[in-house]
Amino acid sequence: MIGPGDVVDITIRRATVEDVLDDRRLLVRIKDVDITHTITVPGCVQVDRATPVGWPPQPGDLWRTWNMPTVSACWYAHLDGETVYPDGVVLISTDGEVISPDALLMIDTVLVWRDGGPV
Repeated sequence: MIGPGDVVDITIRRATVEDVLDDRRLLVRIKDVDITHTITVPGCVQVDRATPVGWPPQPGDLWRTWNMPTVSACWYAHLDGETVYPDGVVLISTDGEVISPDALLMIDTVLVWRDGGPV
């Protein structure tokens, strides 16, 4: 049980930065509780990226996975009107496997191609 005087680490998982207000304040949306809140980030608070640069996948993107011998190396983002995934985007591997964008977050992934050119 946590009590007064305990030193703790606090994490807000899957918060989306809506705006950077200045060098110490962020406007964040917390999806699980559907609120938007301004937080002040003091020097003792660490804010780390939870998704790869360029996230979420856009139709036409090419994403690459690294150091995963049992996982396909390249994933093509495709707009599929019949999918239940957000924005209708699915990822298709070079082996023909189809997954949701969120499934790709579980592995080390980098965006390598967007808007007709390398990133």
